[in-house]
Amino acid sequence: MTARVASHTVSGGRCVSVLSQPFAGCLDFGVGEQRVEVVRTAGERLVLPSDAGQTDSPPPPDALALLVDALAREGVDRSRLHAAAGAVPAGLFLK
Repeated sequence: MTARVASHTVSGGRCVSVLSQPFAGCLDFGVGEQRVEVVRTAGERLVLPSDAGQTDSPPPPDALALLVDALAREGVDRSRLHAAAGAVPAGLFLK
């Protein structure tokens, strides 16, 4: 996804998902400039899920923590990231 697509998605009232999908040998992964741009563009409509169910991946909570840490190292606000991993997705289901 690009920031342009993220902007269009958010302007339509939808959420943007940035997936955590670490794998063995890549537990301290970087997130890349494009992913950071998408995260910043999504703003309060960001959702951080985990696809860490593979046997060679860390447990899902650890995978999300890795993603949050990597994005925070790139200057993304940690409180926004925690909301995107918890309160935002919970709000989608608990309305």
